[in-house]
Amino acid sequence: MPEGEKYLTKIENLEELREIYEKEEKFLFFSVGEEKWVVNTTLAAPRFFRDRFAKALGKPELGNWKEMHQNKELMQEGAENIEKFINKLQNKAKR
Repeated sequence: MPEGEKYLTKIENLEELREIYEKEEKFLFFSVGEEKWVVNTTLAAPRFFRDRFAKALGKPELGNWKEMHQNKELMQEGAENIEKFINKLQNKAKR
C-alpha cells in the first residue's frame, strides 16, 4: 500500500472487525487468503481498493470501471477473469 504499513492493522478474526466497527462506526477491511487487515479509515476515498489492487496486479487501467467500459479489450479480459474466478469457486464448492 503506497501510504505505508502504519495505516494497516492485521486482525486475527472477524470478531475484531466487529469491535472496530462498534468503536469507530466504520471500517475498511480486506483479506487475502487467511490474512485479514483493517485500513485506517482516514484514507477512505472512492475506488480506494479498486485502484490499489489494480495497480498491485500490474493493471492500473482496471481500477476505473467507467473508463474500462470504453475499452472492448479490457472488458473482454475482465469477463474472462470473472468467468475463471466463478469456475474456481464452483470447483472448490464441489470438493
